[in-house]
Amino acid sequence: NGTNLTKKGWKLVESEFNMKSGRKYGKSQFRNKWDNLKKEWSIWYKLFDKETGLGWDNVRNTIDASSEWWDKKQMV
Repeated sequence: NGTNLTKKGWKLVESEFNMKSGRKYGKSQFRNKWDNLKKEWSIWYKLFDKETGLGWDNVRNTIDASSEWWDKKQMV
């Protein structure tokens, strides 16, 4: 339905990943990763939704923004 995987979908992800990586992870490990990624994406989206004027600092691998912008976001 676009928001989650079916049992068949989870099995496919599990088998494909295990085959390509040579590691053995189960559905619960993939499910935990999925849930954590959804939480992180939600935080990221709320932080940067409709924001302009931001850059990327390649040296530090961080968002490049003014001190005022960070102060405002920390208040939120």
